[in-house]
Amino acid sequence: MAIFAYVKQAQDDPMITRRNISKLMLAGALTAAASRTLAVQGAAFEIGLRDARAIAGQSGNRLREGLMKALALYSKTSKPMKVRFAAALVVDGEPRDIFVSGPFEFVPGKMSFPGENFFPGGSFFPKEWSASGEAVQSAPFRPGEDVKGAIQRQSSRAIEAAKGKNGLFLVVLDTQGEQNTSGLSLIWNI
Repeated sequence: MAIFAYVKQAQDDPMITRRNISKLMLAGALTAAASRTLAVQGAAFEIGLRDARAIAGQSGNRLREGLMKALALYSKTSKPMKVRFAAALVVDGEPRDIFVSGPFEFVPGKMSFPGENFFPGGSFFPKEWSASGEAVQSAPFRPGEDVKGAIQRQSSRAIEAAKGKNGLFLVVLDTQGEQNTSGLSLIWNI
């Protein structure tokens, strides 16, 4: 609306030129683009560890149980949302298995992991592999409707960005895949 008012004023005022109108329109377009970029950068959901050293050297069920206790989930949303927990086991840089939980209620703020029913089973925690204790936050991403496809793509990128080839990628995402989220990469010692 402001641009149209400015154009109307330009017709009445000879001091306002087409060049000034073009500059104004360019500034508006750049502002709109910057706003969209900033909106994609933030994550509505994040996942972290209370103490990564507590899981270092653990493997199998001990790692699984320790991880469930150590996980901290964060929501920056303004209201409770239905979310899912997802995990991808990455081997040699490629996702081998993907787990997506059933939905659970996530209130804004910080919460502990909601329970064993929402966590992957023992096949995600091989006994011969151990956690290095290294945990790296991934870049924010928006999963979209194809949640498993997004987890598959993002898990490989996240483990690679963490300078690993093998590990576990963990993430919390809304049931619609519409909110930005940031996952956590745990690197395995093999």
